[in-house]
Amino acid sequence: MKFSAAKFWRITHIALWLGLIGVYTIIFFRVMASPEQRTGSDFIAFYSAGRIAQESGFSSTYNLQAQHQIQQRIVGFSLQDNQILLYNHLPFLLPLLALIAIPNYLLSFFLWQIVLLTLMIFGLGLFLYLLPNLEVSEKWAAALFFPLFFSLLNGQDTALALFALAAWMFFLIRQQDFLAGLALALLTVRPHWFILFCVPFIFQRRRIFAGAVTGAAGLTLFSAWLLGWQGIQGFLHILSLSAGGEWYGMKENAMFNFLGILSRAFPANLLQARVLAWVGYFFSILATSLLWKNTTLNVSCKISWQILAACFFSPHLHFHDLSILVFSLLLHLSSWKKTFKWKVSRDAVLLLISLALVFSQALWSLRFWSVYLLMALLSLSVIAQGFVISTSDSEEKSAPCREDFHPDGHASLRSK
Repeated sequence: MKFSAAKFWRITHIALWLGLIGVYTIIFFRVMASPEQRTGSDFIAFYSAGRIAQESGFSSTYNLQAQHQIQQRIVGFSLQDNQILLYNHLPFLLPLLALIAIPNYLLSFFLWQIVLLTLMIFGLGLFLYLLPNLEVSEKWAAALFFPLFFSLLNGQDTALALFALAAWMFFLIRQQDFLAGLALALLTVRPHWFILFCVPFIFQRRRIFAGAVTGAAGLTLFSAWLLGWQGIQGFLHILSLSAGGEWYGMKENAMFNFLGILSRAFPANLLQARVLAWVGYFFSILATSLLWKNTTLNVSCKISWQILAACFFSPHLHFHDLSILVFSLLLHLSSWKKTFKWKVSRDAVLLLISLALVFSQALWSLRFWSVYLLMALLSLSVIAQGFVISTSDSEEKSAPCREDFHPDGHASLRSK
């Protein structure tokens, strides 16, 4: 029986789909079935905040002793003061958390995952609407991007940041700048990202900045109304503990950013590493501000640089935060295929990346390098596409990031 190359790739393609879905299924049920793993997830912080809001009111949510007692009750044994996972997120999520934080922890976890999954679906849906040339299989492969699954499994609110960025891009491309800014306000769930994405629009397309400030001010007033003065004091105290980087769950040496590199390379000089990381963060704000003033670069390339800067220079970034790299991946997959002239389909590339990330996270020696390699490949893709655009500006079809980002065939991505 003759075995053709086409048949081999077809079998391999099916194996990739079944392999990734199978791995995710096994991981999900293992975590949910294990009391140690599900109570060791980040969701315990969100759950404790919701339970405190129900039992004692929103003003007590950021009380360390109250968080300690709730989490100790959930795990079933005594915890040291610095062993609790702080709820250090912004207060505007508290009403939603109070709704889903029912007495049954596992069922509450499932309800929260449904909320997060809904946000992911809407966020990816908005973004994929801007990429009509993608095939259905490529869209599903993007939805299976491993950091997305990991954030869902961990109960993190990264899905809200993903939705905020997708809505921001959706309105940005459609030239609805004030709405783009309002969408960006939801990114205050990651304040360091909000600042990085917001500041460049002080100098360019100021209606985006105005919308972001308006939305953020509204969320701030709502949060202050929820907490009251006592709650605000507790919130500021928890922020100060988090900023110190030494509380349980901060894990700077496990981060996938510039600070993670420094903290692993110089563990005895963490203070200096933090200072240098913050310098890098402020440099990235300056660099992206200049980037958005550049009139020769395509908007999708600028967006990719912004996302990469947010991941690498953010002062706080764990694996689940890498979910936003799915946007850059989708914008540049076509360029990878054209540059390397491979015959592998784009959905297979996405599946391979996710599988590589799954297995690399099981090995300490590879877990960081795999992520940095992915960021480096994405950076090279943006550089290559920017070069094509600047040198062949008249040949619009030669730039994949130009042709793949047309929502309706009429909107231009050239900077205004």
